[in-house]
Amino acid sequence: MVQFNEHVPMFKILSPLNEEEKIMKQTLITTVKFQIIVSSIISIVLVSVVSATDIKRVILIETMPVPAVLEHSKWFQTQLQEMDYKEGENLNLCILKADGDRELAEQLLSNELTKGNPDLVVTIATLASQTATKLLKDTDVPILFFQVSDPVGAGLVKEINVPTGTNITGKVYT
Repeated sequence: MVQFNEHVPMFKILSPLNEEEKIMKQTLITTVKFQIIVSSIISIVLVSVVSATDIKRVILIETMPVPAVLEHSKWFQTQLQEMDYKEGENLNLCILKADGDRELAEQLLSNELTKGNPDLVVTIATLASQTATKLLKDTDVPILFFQVSDPVGAGLVKEINVPTGTNITGKVYT
């Protein structure tokens, strides 16, 4: 049974979406798809890399402290929590803050890699993604990138929407 809100005129319910509503709808659909994809990738990588009793080691590299990067970082950490990963119990999450400095990003990641290879490296924005790709190129450590608008131009992948055959995957930022 369809119920109508008495405060919304019938013509509004039946009228086609205006441009702003279309954009909002597409943004919502894209966000949900993105969440499903990232959650799936996290699950596959972290579950398949080591047994369930081991602590998963994840490195998260933030390119710089700007709202979009910080929001993606917070979202990723929330996704881990929703998947029952808890710091100190079954997760060791190391957050590296590059502050927009490529040399600092390389130094921080190099120092962290001296402790051994992590189960997953997550990068937010181009600088962090390029750094991880450079330092992990000869490993099988999975790299998951967010917020990279041109991963082909950044040298992360050869083509968009084509399996890379490498340890790198991510979401193009548009």
